[in-house]
Amino acid sequence: MNLPLICLRCAKQECKDSTPGELHVCDHEVAYYNTGSALLRTESAVPFRNVSTNLRHELHHILQLIVEQANMMDPTLSTRRLDVNNPASRILGATIIIDHFIQMLAGVYEFHPDDTGAVQVGRRALAELTKKYFGIYSMVKSAHRSTGLKLTLDFPESALLPHALDIYEYLLALLIDNAWKYSLPGTTLTVRANQKSRYIGDISFRNVSEPLPQSMDVFARGTKARSDGPGFGYGLHWATILVDHYNRLVERPGEPLQITHRQTMRSNGTALQEFTLVNADLLVEGGQA
Repeated sequence: MNLPLICLRCAKQECKDSTPGELHVCDHEVAYYNTGSALLRTESAVPFRNVSTNLRHELHHILQLIVEQANMMDPTLSTRRLDVNNPASRILGATIIIDHFIQMLAGVYEFHPDDTGAVQVGRRALAELTKKYFGIYSMVKSAHRSTGLKLTLDFPESALLPHALDIYEYLLALLIDNAWKYSLPGTTLTVRANQKSRYIGDISFRNVSEPLPQSMDVFARGTKARSDGPGFGYGLHWATILVDHYNRLVERPGEPLQITHRQTMRSNGTALQEFTLVNADLLVEGGQA
């Protein structure tokens, strides 16, 4: 089958080998449809990324309005601590999920630098942020998400994220959301922190799931543990982009921030998934984590 080219953005022509009957988005953010006999480009003028970026710009005002109305319901609301039993607080948590999702689609780095032009400075408790996002993502109900997932924190309450808070918050959110998506019902997400030096440590997220194929690259764009699952298969890939973005902002020779994954098979046929932020900014006051 000799399919016509749909654009001149690249020379790979991988679009010719795409699956008939499905909508695709190529590496150059061009959306196209393979009819089986022809390739139809659905965005003749505006790339997908431009659409999603403008979508976020337009929705920003709507999200602000939702937050304002939620604050009228409960003036004590705060994004620092969300109460999943408070309807107004749940509304606030939903706006955070929407904003993160649109940032991921748009491919924007809306992070706020400090006066040095590097990254945001300020300390937040790791336990506080972990509980916050675990609570936020517990609100999302779907047949494809876990139920009854519990959280265990294996580090002192004194553990702090002392640097680049906006980036780390987003990474925590992505990894916690991933656990809610793929953990087996009634299991536990264990978050551990191990301080290796004064301001550097590893933060790991361990959950129990069905085994993944050994050949699967969980960080590749479009990778999904369940082929019938919803979503884009983009969350963990976006996490690697955030890590690369951080490393461009912060020069730490020999100790770059990394994100890794390891799968360990268990005797009952399930698997332990461990995602680790290696060489993360971590401070445990008064002792080692």
